[in-house]
This record gives sequence, structure tokens and C-alpha cells, in this order.
Amino acid sequence: MLSEFFTEAIVLDREELGEFDSRIFLYTKILGKVAARAQSARKITSKLSAHIEPLNLVNARLVYGKNFQLVDALRFQKLGKDFLKILRFVFVRRVRLCGSCT
Repeated sequence: MLSEFFTEAIVLDREELGEFDSRIFLYTKILGKVAARAQSARKITSKLSAHIEPLNLVNARLVYGKNFQLVDALRFQKLGKDFLKILRFVFVRRVRLCGSCT
């Protein structure tokens, strides 16, 4: 049974997974910290790759089967060095953001 989630998220980290795929670490409002697979995100023609750079605030659509799969993401803000937005996003919800995303 597949479950689909559409949520606002901060992209925490991105690592290579196979030849064209990436594993994306997100912090979402409804799911907390999530590791999701983004298929074909490293292809040169990928429309997803620019949106899933670290410290982007995105609207993400995640599908959960065995693991999370990132279907699409729309970046609506680059957080960059504006850490007050990150702190407000995390601490208002009383969730502790850890540096390790494993």
C-alpha cells in the first residue's frame, strides 16, 4: 500500500546513490526527519536537481512504500545564511534538529 505526503520541508543534505540517483535528507513539518530516494536526480536533464540542494525550503511530494521516494519538489525559498528562519521552523515546533542525518 502506497501513502502519499505533500509537505513543506527543509533540505538538510544530499548524497550520491548509484549512478543517477540521490538520497535526500529532509526535515518536514509532518514527518520530522526523512531520508528519501530521488530517482534520476543527478542526470544532466533533471528538473529536480536544483530544487533539492541543501538549505532549500521546498514543497515536497513524498511517496512511501518500503522506503520514502521523492517524487517532486518545488523550491520556493533559498534559506542560505538566514538562520532565523531555520530556527523558527525547527524550534517553534519543539523539535530538536540534529547534525547527523543517518
